[in-house]
Amino acid sequence: MPLLRLYMKFNDVLGMLCLIVACCGVAFAIIALSAAALERLLFGFGYAILNDLPPLLMPWVVFPMMGVLLRADRHVTVDFLPHFLAPRGRLFLNLLLGAVICAAAVWLLMGGLDALAFFRRLRQTTETGIRFPLWWIYLSFPVGFALLAWFALEKAITALVELLTGTPVRNHKDGLQS
Repeated sequence: MPLLRLYMKFNDVLGMLCLIVACCGVAFAIIALSAAALERLLFGFGYAILNDLPPLLMPWVVFPMMGVLLRADRHVTVDFLPHFLAPRGRLFLNLLLGAVICAAAVWLLMGGLDALAFFRRLRQTTETGIRFPLWWIYLSFPVGFALLAWFALEKAITALVELLTGTPVRNHKDGLQS
């Protein structure tokens, strides 16, 4: 149990870091697009980097947050089955979902690593004002799926421990709780 608590505390910090990265990405996008609009308004022209870079960085907002949203139960879901299940049945469902999501995330992680290797071999760069390798953008796919697998594993482990011990072990502090 102490090892599980340590794992969950580590995931609290990891979830907060993912949230910080996502917030910085959204803040940058808002500031850059606002600056581009202001620049066009004042000077009549704009730099392409302010318009082109925010969409290129959106994968770094979306993919790392998949696991955080799963962990906080803030993901898109259709919750008709849990209403018909007893509390123990809901734990079995969480165990099954955690295992399936973890397996799917590992499979997608392998595909993301293949895509990343492909784009690294291409040596293609962006066509923005500041040029950087295109694979930097695609790096968000394997990172996001690795994080999703990591957080799904936590979901499965906590459900299993709750099933075996009968005591709740969830105590998330990921900044997404209302």
